[in-house]
Amino acid sequence: MSRKSLTSRALGLVCCLLVVDTYASVASLRGLGDLPGGNFESYAIDISADGTVVVGTGTTANGRRAFRWTAAGGMEELSGAPVGATQSFANAVSANGEVIVGIVLVDGVNYGFRWTQADGMVLYGSDYQIGIFRSDAIGVSHDGTTVVGEIATATFSKAVRWDVNGNATMIEDPPCASSAAICTSADGRIVAGTCSIGIAHAFRWSQATGLDPFGLLVNPTRDSYGFGMSSTGTTVVGEIDSNGDTRAFRWNAETGLVLLGDPMEVNPGPAWAYDVTADGTKIVGVDYGLLPGSAVALWGPDGNVRSLYEILTVDYGQNLTGWRLIQGLAISDNGAAIVGYGLDPAGYTEAWIARFPASTCGCPGDVDHDGLINGNDIPAFIDCLVDDSGDCLCANTDGLAGVSMNDVSYFATTLVTGAACP
Repeated sequence: MSRKSLTSRALGLVCCLLVVDTYASVASLRGLGDLPGGNFESYAIDISADGTVVVGTGTTANGRRAFRWTAAGGMEELSGAPVGATQSFANAVSANGEVIVGIVLVDGVNYGFRWTQADGMVLYGSDYQIGIFRSDAIGVSHDGTTVVGEIATATFSKAVRWDVNGNATMIEDPPCASSAAICTSADGRIVAGTCSIGIAHAFRWSQATGLDPFGLLVNPTRDSYGFGMSSTGTTVVGEIDSNGDTRAFRWNAETGLVLLGDPMEVNPGPAWAYDVTADGTKIVGVDYGLLPGSAVALWGPDGNVRSLYEILTVDYGQNLTGWRLIQGLAISDNGAAIVGYGLDPAGYTEAWIARFPASTCGCPGDVDHDGLINGNDIPAFIDCLVDDSGDCLCANTDGLAGVSMNDVSYFATTLVTGAACP
């Protein structure tokens, strides 16, 4: 399709919208509901890089089921489960929300899966059927082609990378007796997780450097776990047992492992860091040293911690009466959206999403954040034109507040220009 026809298509689609509502970019917290049937109980586990797709686990009359949530479609059970599946859990989602990985219980065995709308749940690890105890698909690259996790049999438990066809490559893990890959960089070339040498140690692995059990180097007698990684692969976050206390940490090559939290705290509560923004500056997790009911924590570049509940209620004036935020598990690449679960005002365990105004866009017009300005940005631009309360900063091409009809001509111009982002 030519650039001119792309521009015409964009303008044509936009002009079909008879009424356009523009929303101010304000912070908010929203419960995501649950799947139909069964007891009300849902958990949000991960969010796409652009903050538009949430994945996790809900409850149906037939047990726990993995879900995909969008603002337009709500919470939907993942389709295409294999015959014999009784429960499923979504662990991670690709940058555009189209590939989801997780765990499905089939005939009493846990298998990792990779899901797309076209193929449904494709089992990963089924080639280790003989003697398999479980396979877990835990993390996925931005483009959905690399999946990381763990394969366990009666004789070994090893961190693994799967390619798009489900072919497994074990991550060499000397001197570890066992290992599990938890997360990966955007390109799938760098992996973080945990390896065990009697005691668990956080690690970072790449093809070039091999496995670096940096948790072992920090304290060989204390457990540590790597839970999250920046999209560049340069920052790892997790938790470490520090002098009997569980503390959240940030690691990178420049600073090494740094404990998070206020250094002046006399009795810091146990804390876990689960995810980090693309640039490694904002971290989400939980810190039980915060006020009861508001343990979901945000750490900034300086490592100091604030309660998400406090930020939403005090800084942005949101009314969260009745909410108890229990876990914050994932953050979008730009830090504008966070997901987790808690107790809602009715007392049910419910998945939630918190949104904040994003501050910068490095490439106006690249609404789907794939590094290119092209026809793939058109649907995302139109979604933002209708409702700009999500991750829509890059749809604001005219530099004025909000996304409105004024942005249409600017967006069309960016399509005509059509270039890779800096």
